[in-house]
Amino acid sequence: PLEMAELDYDFHYSIFEATGNMIYPLLINSFKKIYIKVLTEFYSNKSVITEVFRLHSALALEIVNKNASKSYDAMKAILIFGENNLKKMLEK
Repeated sequence: PLEMAELDYDFHYSIFEATGNMIYPLLINSFKKIYIKVLTEFYSNKSVITEVFRLHSALALEIVNKNASKSYDAMKAILIFGENNLKKMLEK
């Protein structure tokens, strides 16, 4: 779970860094410790991993294809999936 959390962080950090806007990397870096802690718990549920890889792959593909609209939709899907699963974690 810790390795998955770190990979997830690195993936999103790379995207933010690639924007050229230094605010995004600074923002995500400012809450890295809590990000890693929460996602380590998130990835303790191994059932989420396949879908996370699918969603992140879809986002990466749309970024490579320079399709802003589909990139937005892919990122939104990642956030919705994460939110839904984090809510389930908190309910336990």
